[in-house]
Amino acid sequence: MKLTTEMLEKAKTAKTAEELLEMAKVENIELTADEAAKYFADLHKTGELSDTELDNAAGGGCNQGAKPKCPKCGSYELTTEFDIPNEYYVCEKCGHKWN
Repeated sequence: MKLTTEMLEKAKTAKTAEELLEMAKVENIELTADEAAKYFADLHKTGELSDTELDNAAGGGCNQGAKPKCPKCGSYELTTEFDIPNEYYVCEKCGHKWN
């Protein structure tokens, strides 16, 4: 399921998994109640940070504003796709997808 930035931001405003499920229906996105519950939990995470999140917060994983480039072909021509709960880069030159 490909989502736009606007759709993801709207999904984050859901107060319950049921509300997220209703939002998905309005956007014609097929989603089960179990999937909605999982995505809602992912969108509203609380608790401990993962090692990667901790590194980024501490500066260890930050690329300090450097523009990402495709690890396959080296192109800087990238777009971003969302597949809840993940965000991916997609190279416009070679089509490689990574997060």
